Amino acid sequence: MIPALLLPLWLLMAANDSTSLSDPRILHIRNLFLQVQQDSSIQKITLDGPAFLDEEAARTSGASLTGYFKGDTLCKISTRVGMSYAVFQENFYFEKGQLVYADELEKDFPPNSDHTGVNHSKLVLAFEGSYYFEGYKAFSIHTSGKRKVSEDEIHHPLELYHNAAYYYGLLIKRHRAPQKPEP
Repeated sequence: MIPALLLPLWLLMAANDSTSLSDPRILHIRNLFLQVQQDSSIQKITLDGPAFLDEEAARTSGASLTGYFKGDTLCKISTRVGMSYAVFQENFYFEKGQLVYADELEKDFPPNSDHTGVNHSKLVLAFEGSYYFEGYKAFSIHTSGKRKVSEDEIHHPLELYHNAAYYYGLLIKRHRAPQKPEP
């Protein structure tokens, strides 16, 4: 069963377009996604913002980076970064150490009723995207909604690829580090 939090992304992944219905690469990646989501043996390692963001971003936002390991194999990475105007979430899925799928959500804080600021008690889905990778190239992209801050859409999949590689390195290093004994 797919958790309710992941349902919007799963629906986006399962969009009934001609590419996703006929492309065996997408069907394979969807299977991988489901296997990772349903595997109860996966272990998590979580880092907070200062461990993976630059100093300024770490000060101004709440953030976490979580790696999902099956044994010594990193199969999924999740990020969550809160800003003053929105919350961003990204998920990266790997097969044999290679990025095969990324998804992202942007949830914005809506304006207050008097339009003097934002309502931090409420989030509204603004953007979601899913990206299927082969090597460093996204071969299929599905997006809906609009980002509050515009991205360079042509280069965004490559940026996701590079972010995934950076996060992968941090999490593998932490996973392999000797554990300090509890006092």
